[in-house]
Amino acid sequence: MDDPNQINPPQNTSDNNPQINSQEYQDILDKYAKEIAKNPPESQTPPEPNIDSPSLDIELTQVPSTNPIPSTPPPQPEFEFPQPPPQATPATPDLPHELPPPLPPKDDIEPPIEEIPPSKPNPFLKLLFFISLLVFLAVILGLVYVYLIAPAQISQQNLPQTDQNTPTSVPSGVCLLNDQSFDVGQSFPSADGCNTCTCQEDLTISCTEIACDSTSSTIPSDWKTYSNSSFGITIKYPQTVTTKDEMDDQYNRKVAFIGDNLDFTVTLRKADPNFILSKYFFMDSPISRTSTLGGKEANVYELPKGYCDGPSCSQPYIAIVTEHNGDIYSLAFFGDSKLSNQESQILSTFKFL
Repeated sequence: MDDPNQINPPQNTSDNNPQINSQEYQDILDKYAKEIAKNPPESQTPPEPNIDSPSLDIELTQVPSTNPIPSTPPPQPEFEFPQPPPQATPATPDLPHELPPPLPPKDDIEPPIEEIPPSKPNPFLKLLFFISLLVFLAVILGLVYVYLIAPAQISQQNLPQTDQNTPTSVPSGVCLLNDQSFDVGQSFPSADGCNTCTCQEDLTISCTEIACDSTSSTIPSDWKTYSNSSFGITIKYPQTVTTKDEMDDQYNRKVAFIGDNLDFTVTLRKADPNFILSKYFFMDSPISRTSTLGGKEANVYELPKGYCDGPSCSQPYIAIVTEHNGDIYSLAFFGDSKLSNQESQILSTFKFL
């Protein structure tokens, strides 16, 4: 028995529609599916087949092979199963397509410039700066004076003072002694006969102070005489004395005499054009007194401690110095700073040729 709600698809027989194309057949199927969707069939339990019942003859109509029925099953009614609640998917940040440029190194990053407000000048620091500057300049000037100016002044004081621009004025007048007049610079024998006196520029008379005795005026006849035309001198000395170290060159011009208790030397050197005898220092020693040598005015230098050069000093000596024909003559007796009678006799025999 047929179900009235069941919609049977039209049978395609060769008697009713001898030729149906595939498109028309597909349209029929679509329609059929829509009808089933509108009126779903009720679910019925199929009856159990009766085994004892006679077999039913079912006539099957064969569909022509020219138009095969598609194998697609008929559409089933739509039924939605409950779906689980959607799970929250963690949001993934969108990555930029292009990476940002790399940061510059720390060394290349310029620190922000902060404006520092101008500070007010401190008057105390300004005053301290000026005082320090003045002290520094004072120290510099002191060092310049100590190391440059002062040594030059000291060296000038040690040198003989000469004034080339101002000519030496010769005072007018004469020295008077015992109703006799003597010109300035003139020497004459003293009253004791063994000393010599000289008229000075200040019109005073100075005399040597050689000790006199009864034998000082008498020269022994056996004394030897030394004469040197190159030196331009002659001098007598005892028999026991011999000459030594006679030199006459551009560096040294001297002769030494050595004997019993006697040691003296005659030395010559060229005089400077501006040489002034009264201002002459012999071996850095000042004038002790004045006398004569060979009838000419002379300076006497007495050195009781000798000449000191550094830690050592020479033996004591006395020197008589004068100037003659552009040369400075010195007669020095070593061993004592005072002349003995024999040394005074030798001094009296000194003559210029």
